[in-house]
Amino acid sequence: MLIMLVENNIDELRNLQRYVSECYTDSDIVPFSDSSDAMQFIQSDRFSVDLCFTEVVMPIVSGFELTAELRNRNRAAKIVFVSGTPDYAIDAWQYHVNDYLITPITHEGIQHTLKSCFSDSGM
Repeated sequence: MLIMLVENNIDELRNLQRYVSECYTDSDIVPFSDSSDAMQFIQSDRFSVDLCFTEVVMPIVSGFELTAELRNRNRAAKIVFVSGTPDYAIDAWQYHVNDYLITPITHEGIQHTLKSCFSDSGM
């Protein structure tokens, strides 16, 4: 499984990477602190992202733009929005995200999200 993490707050990115890697030890995790680099990764077509955690509001490329591009390339990808505020939750559901997490991220929150994202697929 390929998991992409996009978070411009370095501390949150580290926490997210640690918690996800503890839950999915055999997954490839690709972290990005720059959303434009994440967009280039998606557009490269070299990899198929299975799960993406993305901050909603970022400089240059927003989480909404990343989601639209990722969905265009892989409709089955699971997407989780991460934000310091619930202000974008309604908009997030219009993008059919699988979950919406409020920072600070917790290990329990990641476990719950991963369980709900993959409860039907047996992962």
